[in-house]
Amino acid sequence: MINLDDYFSDFSPEEAMEQTDEHFKQLERENMIERLRKFFDRGCGYSGTQEQLNDWMQETIKGLDPKTKLYFDECMIVNYDGNEVLGGLDDFINMFWDKAIEGILNVLETEEIHIG
Repeated sequence: MINLDDYFSDFSPEEAMEQTDEHFKQLERENMIERLRKFFDRGCGYSGTQEQLNDWMQETIKGLDPKTKLYFDECMIVNYDGNEVLGGLDDFINMFWDKAIEGILNVLETEEIHIG
């Protein structure tokens, strides 16, 4: 267990209070980022992230062509010459989502951005 008295003994009472506030703000920030990471994970049951992502994919496809009857799981991504199927659109979107969320959270973690 960390003894904060030992940690702050080199500071004046005012400096110690400021350091304590900064310490707890950092803990709060780390907690918020971890909560966001769990919330935006596609496997999170209570946030329904995967279901929302599926809805957005379908809405985007319909936005591109309102008459389409295709669903995202029927769309395939092929290589440049069309000979090899690289995966479904849903695979691409899911991988993109995971990378985008991780990138955004990394920025929040490293920058002095105030949350809340």
